[in-house]
Amino acid sequence: MIEKANAQRSTSNAQRPTPDIEPKLSVVFVGHVDHGKSTLIGRILHDTGSLPEGKIEEIKKACAAEGMEFEFAFLLDALLEEQKQNVTIDTTEIPFRTARRRYAIIDAPGHKEFLKNMITGASRAGAAILVIGADEGVREQSRRHAYLLSMLGIKQVIVVVNKMDLVGYSENRFREIEKEYRKFLQELGLNAHTFIPASAKEGENVARASMKMKWYCAANVLGALDLLEPQKREVDLPLRFCVQDVYRFDGRRIIAGRIETGTLRVGDELIFSPANKSSIVATIERWNGPADGPAVAGDSIGITLAEQIFVERGYVASHQNETPIETNRFHADLFWIVREPLRVGHFYDLRLAAQQVKCQIVSIEQVMDSSTLEIKSDPPSVAAATSGVAGGREQLERNDVGRLTIQTRSPLVIDNHDRIPNLGRFVIIDDDQICGGGTISGGVYTDRSVAKSKNIFWTEEKITARERAMRTGHRGAVVWLTGLSGAGKSTIAQSIERDLFHRGMNTYVLDGDNLSKCLLTRRWKFAKRAIPRISTRRRVQVKSGSSLELMRLTRRQTTRRSSCIQISKPSMNPSRRFSNSCCRA
Repeated sequence: MIEKANAQRSTSNAQRPTPDIEPKLSVVFVGHVDHGKSTLIGRILHDTGSLPEGKIEEIKKACAAEGMEFEFAFLLDALLEEQKQNVTIDTTEIPFRTARRRYAIIDAPGHKEFLKNMITGASRAGAAILVIGADEGVREQSRRHAYLLSMLGIKQVIVVVNKMDLVGYSENRFREIEKEYRKFLQELGLNAHTFIPASAKEGENVARASMKMKWYCAANVLGALDLLEPQKREVDLPLRFCVQDVYRFDGRRIIAGRIETGTLRVGDELIFSPANKSSIVATIERWNGPADGPAVAGDSIGITLAEQIFVERGYVASHQNETPIETNRFHADLFWIVREPLRVGHFYDLRLAAQQVKCQIVSIEQVMDSSTLEIKSDPPSVAAATSGVAGGREQLERNDVGRLTIQTRSPLVIDNHDRIPNLGRFVIIDDDQICGGGTISGGVYTDRSVAKSKNIFWTEEKITARERAMRTGHRGAVVWLTGLSGAGKSTIAQSIERDLFHRGMNTYVLDGDNLSKCLLTRRWKFAKRAIPRISTRRRVQVKSGSSLELMRLTRRQTTRRSSCIQISKPSMNPSRRFSNSCCRA
């Protein structure tokens, strides 16, 4: 039978057109364990002539040596451990093609112990084939995988009811499974393109119409795949260039990273988030590639900028009119995959593209059993009440899906998953172990050009610094005290403040900890954010001569590279220049 199929396959190969009519479509194969995913994929590869020459004979010899009957699943389950355990434990991606287009098959594990691998594979797919065994019917993993597909935004779904040979190619059994599973998919918002009865082992309804199921008159598996819409190309999405590192080479400062989506060209003006700074691309650097021409989604490149700005790992570059969301609080649907439950108020590491930040679970608004779609509603948690975070469930158990609110310690650059999936999905890490994956929704996009309006101008005041000094009896100045934590900066600053106050001077202490708690972001990043804000405020008040300020900051709060900062102040007499005091405690 195999030899005859090989002859037919060779004939079809000769007739197959060479050029690609449509771009490649990635298809993930999922389903309950032992329902025949790997067998179906092996049959597809065999019937489309996509196997290397001699592969069948190699597998047959290996099976004979092991005393096992040949199965098409062994074409994929190449690891000896997989063959012994009879389960697929890795995620395999294999190409094949039909007369219409090229495909990339993603074979994801069906066993619930390897859901992480299944999620990884499905996240790259534009369509899915859900495989259900006709003998066992719809099982727990059949439902759970469908939920994960809906969560990942995969809308093109084909359901293959496999192993029809084990139920005598019964139409009644097929219709029974179709009715049950179609209803479940509709509850998830998924509408299967078609349900196909098939036998991958016997080759029925895979690449050719089945003569044993004449009651089924629709497309076979390959025909149904060719009817799917092409996958939306990442190059057509808004630009997202994720910075991985910054290097100095030949006197140049090269920003290295990967283009997740969109197109980048020399001369493009880029906005870097979360700094919201802009610069123009001077050059695009490639390794073993052309120096000119645009860089597109999937390219790992380096760029140099016309104007040097501070950029570090985790920053995301975009075009001015299509910027991502910058936030430290967002809503997400999270699938938890480890035995230790996710807990409200607990801190985890969150990884999204090249970004990795500390995050806290603020609240769990809803929990769903992914296999039954049952909503679990509990009273507000004790942990949430005592920790000061919002109420809801206290924890998320393994294989549950939660709709929750997450807060990060530092700004995070994100996109809604339905707009740009690459920056709309993330993983939660605890003790260097991936514990869950989620998708982001409900984020609000803002116009960055509003914040950088060119219609804002500095307004000169009518009262000079000399006039203010004559009124108050002293000039404006800032005394900046800096030193290690616990060195006594606050004590000195408060003593100076009281002494100046008793002398009739307007004085005030700006304490670094108070500023951090009340005025600035939760996490101090003085080198990039806080220092410019404080300096701007200082310049205004010093120029006005309205007060003497004592600023108490630790070395950590000032800058990474220096222990003190000197700031010049305007003088009452143009012929004289003064410098602000910088006291080191």
